[in-house]
Amino acid sequence: MEKYKHILLVVFLFVILFLLSFFLYRTYFYLGTPQITAPMAIPDNAALIIKGKKAGNVLELNRERKNFLSILFSVSQQKRINTVLNNIFSKDKYRQLVQSASLYLSIHSTDTDDDLLFALETTKYYNKLLLDFLDTVRVDFKEESFLYKDNRVYALQTDNGLLYVNHQNGLLLMTFSENLMRRTINKLLLKENYLQSVMESFPNKSNENAAIYVYVQYRCFIPSLRHKIQAAGMDVGAINMLTSFQWSVFDLNIKKKDVLLAGYTTLDASLTQSRWMTHKNNKSDVSKLLPVNANSVLSLKADRVDDFKNIKSAVQTVEDYFSFMYPVHILTFQVENDVDLYHYLLIKSENISETSFHLYNAISSSFEDNQYILDTLCIGSLLIGHIDLSNFVFVRLGISSHLPQLEYYTVVDDYVVFTNKKEAILFYADELRKNKTLKTSQQYQDMENYFSKAANMFYYCDFSSMKAGNNNNNPYWQSYRENIQTMRMQFHAQSDSILLTNIVFRMQ
Repeated sequence: MEKYKHILLVVFLFVILFLLSFFLYRTYFYLGTPQITAPMAIPDNAALIIKGKKAGNVLELNRERKNFLSILFSVSQQKRINTVLNNIFSKDKYRQLVQSASLYLSIHSTDTDDDLLFALETTKYYNKLLLDFLDTVRVDFKEESFLYKDNRVYALQTDNGLLYVNHQNGLLLMTFSENLMRRTINKLLLKENYLQSVMESFPNKSNENAAIYVYVQYRCFIPSLRHKIQAAGMDVGAINMLTSFQWSVFDLNIKKKDVLLAGYTTLDASLTQSRWMTHKNNKSDVSKLLPVNANSVLSLKADRVDDFKNIKSAVQTVEDYFSFMYPVHILTFQVENDVDLYHYLLIKSENISETSFHLYNAISSSFEDNQYILDTLCIGSLLIGHIDLSNFVFVRLGISSHLPQLEYYTVVDDYVVFTNKKEAILFYADELRKNKTLKTSQQYQDMENYFSKAANMFYYCDFSSMKAGNNNNNPYWQSYRENIQTMRMQFHAQSDSILLTNIVFRMQ
């Protein structure tokens, strides 16, 4: 009997230890989770969100690589970011909170301006520390306060205007826009969960060990992004291709001078334009076909001709040269020299012999001495043809707007190269004859090392070789020009609705 008592006692102790362990685990889990997460508060019109797992990660990014943040934000926005990150969070007395809390920095596009929102998110365990932080900040800055729907909002006087601050359980919200603060509180009260559900899903698809995430919502970001792209002198045709994207999430990594964004992009499956981007077996190397100083290179690839042909055109043409081209790969690029800026359209044909036949029939001719003289010439092994066609690719896909008219062409392998100037086509033929192509550019090849050879779309821009032109006094152009050397984006189909996405910025 005594033996059974010992067994029962041991079992009892095991049960007690198990229940105690379970209780401690649940307590730790309870204290280790936020009461209110930042995505629950950030309004759904967020165009861009930078999230640091620790607030210190964002502070370090701003301190060590602030030139990277300057390409995302305007000069005035950067000053406001520095006010919060450098003048408040960087103080030694807040170090414990900075190392324990996550920080979200979001930008919200409006008709008049782009508003910034800072969200400091911590767990229940550190909630008292968050309250102490709020009390200290209120002492450091002259404050006023008001109630909005039973929520106390503090207005702190800073060198860059009033900073509105609101505390929720486990969350501190800060913005320089009173309207954005009101929208943020409304979002919490309405308990909308679109942005929360999206953001909670992406760590599973990206690198969960990353210190910093970048989230982009294209339906909100495209208008302001297009303005910045145009102001910086980049080809807006690349941005037009983003209209079929819904949102992207990246983990951010910095290697020496290269800023790498790697993650996923979701497509809007309801848009016809997105369907040709969902193919996986697209491999080609066109660096041997592009001049060494080719710039603003936009490449679009498909598996088969129908992927492009099935995209409905907004304008119907009498002769459908787009179909005659049998396109499976389309590129646009520009070359800038001391004399002029040349624009090109390069198309790979699935049936180059028939394509050449149709183009030959379109060649201009003149009547001399009772004979028709075809307008052609040879540069090395390349035959240059003089034609007069409307840009059928621009009509169909909305790119190559710099080439309203295609007037000269040549055929290289399975590719046809179009341009609108005789000087441009002669320059192109001469560069290929001298083997002066991107294949010989070490800078381009270094960037290639980060990418897969498979890509449905890529965009490459060399800012260091671009001339400012009329944009000399434009702050966006100066920001790109002074900070970025080159940029490369690549999108590769992972499924019918998700694209594997890589972006590299090579900083100066």
